[in-house]
Amino acid sequence: MAEGKIIKNALRIWHLLLLLFGIALIVRYDLKEAGESVSRAPSLEELVEVFSGQLNAALKNDPVPHYQGTVETGVDSIPAACVSTTQMPPKVKAYVDEINTLVVIDRTGTIRGIKIISHRETPAYMIRLLEAGFLDRFRGRKVSPKMAVEIDTVTGASITARAIVDDVAAASSLAASRLFGIAVPEPELPAWSAALKDPGVIAVSIALAAALYARFGRWPKRGRKEAAWVVSILLIGIYAMTPYTLVHSFQLLKLNVPGPANALLLVLAGFVIVTTAISGPVYCAYACPFGALQELLYRIPARRWKVTPGIMRYARELRYLVLFASVFGVFGLGIHAFSEVEPFGHLFSRTQSLMAWVFIAFTLFIAIFVKRFWCRFFCPTGACLIILSSHRRFLRHVDRGVDDSGIDRSDIDTDESRDLG
Repeated sequence: MAEGKIIKNALRIWHLLLLLFGIALIVRYDLKEAGESVSRAPSLEELVEVFSGQLNAALKNDPVPHYQGTVETGVDSIPAACVSTTQMPPKVKAYVDEINTLVVIDRTGTIRGIKIISHRETPAYMIRLLEAGFLDRFRGRKVSPKMAVEIDTVTGASITARAIVDDVAAASSLAASRLFGIAVPEPELPAWSAALKDPGVIAVSIALAAALYARFGRWPKRGRKEAAWVVSILLIGIYAMTPYTLVHSFQLLKLNVPGPANALLLVLAGFVIVTTAISGPVYCAYACPFGALQELLYRIPARRWKVTPGIMRYARELRYLVLFASVFGVFGLGIHAFSEVEPFGHLFSRTQSLMAWVFIAFTLFIAIFVKRFWCRFFCPTGACLIILSSHRRFLRHVDRGVDDSGIDRSDIDTDESRDLG
């Protein structure tokens, strides 16, 4: 009894030390980033890369900030201008912040060159865009407000892609009008009213509403949770491809408030934070598509592996180590890849990484034998929500919500399970 109390107190001290060190890293990072901006002047090499002809590298501010030069059309050289989207109104926010894109427009209103020179987006999303040849879709296109609907986005990076399209359409239209006298109507930029009517936002909202009903509804007595799981997989996972991940938590900790282009994050994060604070991790229990997938896989007839309380006491510490390693990697070392350790982020974004698919397959296979394998032992997002539920000892309904999620319990395995310890 005394030994158990000593271990329990030691774990509490361990958690507190990790939490304090993590908070220190986050605060240090935010203070450092506060003075930095994606809006910077292009280098000479970057300007030379987007211009195909002669270049005047001196910035001219009238009537809008731009660089003058010429571009080769294959027949002759014609005057052109290069603008930076972050130096042109309006401000278009992507997944995290503005994306600084150089755009070259000639006197006929044709886009002749384009290059992203700075951003704060998730590197994996940006790599996916560039490898898909997304920027090539702009070259040779006439400046037009219809550009925003004519250029397709890239699956798995649609928020970043849409922001680039909107930003380039707005900046190039203004530049063509002010510099070359081309009458171009201003494109309509995303507003909150329109963003909240987006099909993806509506789909996610329906799934979250189903999760709330599964948690608080009374009819029918059986099947509410299973129905919510199926809805979350179909709408949040497959359709919207936007499960709540560590990337989202870190974006909020970096003080990057979502804009209209990323209304999905606002809806998801709002739901996760509010419901967790009031009723424990409702998202984990009813709305997480990866948790739901593991629950359904566990229904496959198989000989279970029971995790005893003794194993669970120590095994669940792994998720705090994963969380701390991710915080240290992102906020301490500045390596964003540390926030992409969760298999469901790769699964529902339809990753092209073979190693990621092997990781996903392994996790889901073990979930057939161990209930919520990833959630209970490794999930850093789940660890974040348990920390956010720390007031459970004072509020009974929050404690009940944590138990209901199953991510912090050792007694949810079936009776026919096989002991692992």
